[in-house]
Amino acid sequence: MLILRDLHALTGGGRLVFPSLRSPQRPLSENTLNACYRRLGYGKDEVTLFITAHSLSSRLMEARDEKRLMKLQAQLQNVKLLIIDELGYVPLSQIGAELLFEVFSQRYERGSTMRHPTCHLKNGHRCSSPSASLVPC
Repeated sequence: MLILRDLHALTGGGRLVFPSLRSPQRPLSENTLNACYRRLGYGKDEVTLFITAHSLSSRLMEARDEKRLMKLQAQLQNVKLLIIDELGYVPLSQIGAELLFEVFSQRYERGSTMRHPTCHLKNGHRCSSPSASLVPC
C-alpha cells in the first residue's frame, strides 16, 4: 500500500494511479502498454495471453475432464508471454492450483510467465498497472 501511495504522489495525485500521459483523467492506453511490451522484447507477431488465474485454472480443469489437457498445455507452451492476473486474489481449488502450477513448471525456461498484481484501495477503487507492475514468476 505504501508503494501505491508513493506512486499516487508521483503520478499527479489524481483518481488513477497510472494515468495517461496526455490526460490524468484517462488510464494508460492499449498502445502505450503495447509499446512497453515491445520494449521488453515482445513483438507484434508474438502470441501473448492475459488471463486471470481463476479463468486459466477453470479452463485447465475443463480440459482435463474432457481429456484434452495435453493439447491445452501444448498451446500454452507456444504462448511467448503469459500474464496471469489475480493470482492469490481469488481462491483456487486444490486441483486447479496443481494444474496451474504444472503450467508454470512446463513453461520454466521455455516462455515468459508474469503475474499481474491487482489491488483494491480503501475507497473501493481497483488499481492495476499492466505496464509498471508486471512481476516475473
